[in-house]
Amino acid sequence: IHRDVLVDVVNYFVPDMFSPGEYIAHKQACSVIRRGSCWFKGQILVRDHVIGEDMILDSEHLRDSVFPKSLNYVEVMTLQR
Repeated sequence: IHRDVLVDVVNYFVPDMFSPGEYIAHKQACSVIRRGSCWFKGQILVRDHVIGEDMILDSEHLRDSVFPKSLNYVEVMTLQR
């Protein structure tokens, strides 16, 4: 990817934070964990894991309906559709 394009995409990411026990329920967004950890489908997700990569799918029934639950304070960077 050309550097200018990458910089433009990065500028669309928005920071967000979740408290322990809160669900990270972004249906139309892709999030990258920057700090903290969460529980998702029997796995613990930590820094640099991606949540909601299926946001590119057009059909709602193809998207994942399960959302991760934060185990501690979780800081994410979110890209809205």
